[in-house]
Amino acid sequence: MSLQIIERKLFNNIIKQQLESNETDFLPPNLVLESWEDDVLTLRRENPKMNIEGFRTPQLGAIYATLGFWMSAEGIGTIVMPTGTGKTETMLGLLVIEKLPKLLVVVPSDALREQISDKFVKLGILKTLKVLKLSALHPVVGILSSQFDTIADATQFVEQCNVVVATAAIMSALPESILSVFTSQISHLFIDEAHHSEATTWSQIRDKFQLSKILQFTATPYRNDGKRLKGKVIFDFPLRKAQEEGYFKPIQFVKVHEYNPLKADEVIALKAIEQLRKDREKYPHILMARVKSKDRANEVFSIYERFAEFKAVKIHTGLGAKKIQEVKQAILNLEVQIIVCVDMLGEGFDLPQLKIAAFHDIRKSLAITLQFTGRFTRSKRDEELGNATMIANLADIKVTEELAELYAQNVDWNVLLPDISHRKTQQEEDFHNYINGFKNLTDFVVSLQSLKPSMSTVIYKNHTDTWTMDFNVVEKGLPEKRENYEIVRHAHNPQEQTLVIVTAKKTLLNWTDSNDIFNLQWDLYVIFFDLKNNSLFIHSSDNGNLYQSLAKTIIGEDAELINGDKDGAIFRCFDGIKRFKLQNVGLIDVVGKLIRYNQHMGTDVEHGLTQSQINKSKKAVLFGVGYEKGNKMTLGCSYKGRIWSWRVNDLKAFTEWCKKIGDKVLDTSIDVEQLLRGALTPKAIWQRPALFPFSIDWKESMYEGLETRYKFEVNDITYDFFDIDLVLVEPSDEGDIKFGLRFEDKIIVQFELKLFKNSLKNPDFKIEQTVPKETAWIISGRKREEL
Repeated sequence: MSLQIIERKLFNNIIKQQLESNETDFLPPNLVLESWEDDVLTLRRENPKMNIEGFRTPQLGAIYATLGFWMSAEGIGTIVMPTGTGKTETMLGLLVIEKLPKLLVVVPSDALREQISDKFVKLGILKTLKVLKLSALHPVVGILSSQFDTIADATQFVEQCNVVVATAAIMSALPESILSVFTSQISHLFIDEAHHSEATTWSQIRDKFQLSKILQFTATPYRNDGKRLKGKVIFDFPLRKAQEEGYFKPIQFVKVHEYNPLKADEVIALKAIEQLRKDREKYPHILMARVKSKDRANEVFSIYERFAEFKAVKIHTGLGAKKIQEVKQAILNLEVQIIVCVDMLGEGFDLPQLKIAAFHDIRKSLAITLQFTGRFTRSKRDEELGNATMIANLADIKVTEELAELYAQNVDWNVLLPDISHRKTQQEEDFHNYINGFKNLTDFVVSLQSLKPSMSTVIYKNHTDTWTMDFNVVEKGLPEKRENYEIVRHAHNPQEQTLVIVTAKKTLLNWTDSNDIFNLQWDLYVIFFDLKNNSLFIHSSDNGNLYQSLAKTIIGEDAELINGDKDGAIFRCFDGIKRFKLQNVGLIDVVGKLIRYNQHMGTDVEHGLTQSQINKSKKAVLFGVGYEKGNKMTLGCSYKGRIWSWRVNDLKAFTEWCKKIGDKVLDTSIDVEQLLRGALTPKAIWQRPALFPFSIDWKESMYEGLETRYKFEVNDITYDFFDIDLVLVEPSDEGDIKFGLRFEDKIIVQFELKLFKNSLKNPDFKIEQTVPKETAWIISGRKREEL
């Protein structure tokens, strides 16, 4: 059967269909649907060993999971399939077997829109695999790339299509009247690369399709910004299983160790070229060097272009559309062997010969790293291209905790990548199930997924076997009477023994006597009862209360506040924290007639405390930084009964934190007196140690506030804190330490740290600005101080 693809413009958009060569016009969408009747699609599983062609295991699993979800549940379903396991064929299988009347596929980029639409027009390889009968007609596919002039134009376009493929950008730009045409006619919505879907433009589009069945496809159901994907994970094909079944090739991880940042690029490039030479003796492998900016691309490209035996190109958004297209075409034509890339050639770009990745700048998102890596490890049918190699500098400390395992010493990426991926996906699924356990969500004021309570709580020990989470009872214990609140909303998870309450009360303005205008003061309460320890945890966004009346309402008059009175129980929360450094110490003087409170703050707080002060004082407030099970953390508590950390996380993480804290403070075997004896004391130095500096960072207090709190002004140009990096300049193991502020890979101001000794008791240092002499200021709030 000879086939042809016909297409035409319709209101500046494209409509395509694949037809037999003797047909010259589009077939009606309803005729296409009729051709999909009578078991036209066979859900047969492939078996390469027996030469049986069919759907891959993850494709078949996703199709069955979706069919079951659509039959038994409502809402948004999420399909998790590793990159390269065949998401598009899964979509095509669902389209045909369910005879979807009107399908909209939303993708993140123009490149992916063209790739997806081309597969839908041809129905992918379903007929080649002999799972789809030749009698099945190909769908009419509309490619949405521009606006419509009228509602009638949009209506005609949608009516002529079985499938519409569009980017999120074009959908979000549609006027409300035009968008309503799609929301009223589209029966099913597929969102590809769904980790984008919590971005504002994506989520607004998705929320408009309330009556459509919505399915999300992603390889990574988690985001670097902490936002959660809406919807239930209905199918998750683990990365490890994808490797076991041959959809992913093994990964070779090549480590380099170079602490001098001025030499690191050269060392990485030499190792990458060595691997490329070795690979190309057998395979047509291509090397991609990943960098973070166009300036870095220029630096790294200058290294790779020295190797004249290979053709090297660089690609980034600064090249211009025409040049980018030329470079892409050269890459697709296999005319180049080395690509220096800045966030290009991503979703929608398929080049199986990409098998070597050199990380000159570390990816700071597990999702991005997994997706990036997946493109190098995918296995194509009937094509043997060898295994992938990843090259990274283990001395690069710019690695988030999330990626620390991947870049650790002696790692096997073939084990760690699947394990970390599965762990993250499982966390998302557990969180979704946790949120779904809450009742009374219909009129709740905000999404529970969006709540980010600070890690702060008071703890009450229950001395009975009874408690209540009945809101009608609990409400009586709130700090204000019911009539004082404008809004009170609650959500209860009975299985997790968690009650969430949001309140709002009027606060009058001090510049008017009128009661007609006012502010609403919103407060959050999270109440959690730990069955294991028979204890109650109360969190509130207003930390000025210990909530004794609320505790007594829930667990009775015998509710016992855990504080510092009884054996200093609250200070047991510091158990298990290593290398603890105090930053805030509050002491109550208990010797003499007067009782005074003294507070000491700073990273060297322990230098300001004499043994005499400690002996005659009672600990009132302690706060510091340390490590628990290898993870850096902050923790503080007050004698009165509050425990807190500077962390902010979701509801589930808060209750898990409460459980860990409760296990400690209620453990009477912990000796409070021994807890803080190993606290670190910072040591001042006045002589330069003969060591190579590999990092410099801001003091921690600068990270406590919002990123917009600080700005830098250099030569009358103002820079935001989040755009500035504090970096070492020409580091060495001797001489004064040079450092500077970097903006877009350029040093905008430079300093030298000189250490000298005034006296043994008064070590001192000074910072001198090196030439050229710039005028530099730091602006914090309303202060403006010269650097």
